[in-house]
Amino acid sequence: MENNSGYYIVLTTARPEEYELITKQEMMNLDIPYHQLVMGIGRSERVLINNKSVKNPTEKRATAIEVEKNGGFNDIDI
Repeated sequence: MENNSGYYIVLTTARPEEYELITKQEMMNLDIPYHQLVMGIGRSERVLINNKSVKNPTEKRATAIEVEKNGGFNDIDI
């Protein structure tokens, strides 16, 4: 799904790979933009690790946002 706001959105879920098609359909039906879907990563705490830019070391390049399960993205401002 395209997102033209300048972000690269990665969605993560503990859902197994066998639910990929239905998960993508749900994201489309809910009009949730994303570029990549990572599935089957378990239910424990997730940690985002991203390198800093050598040319712009003060530039923020990674953000993690937690949402309520089945709560959608209506209240998310990125």
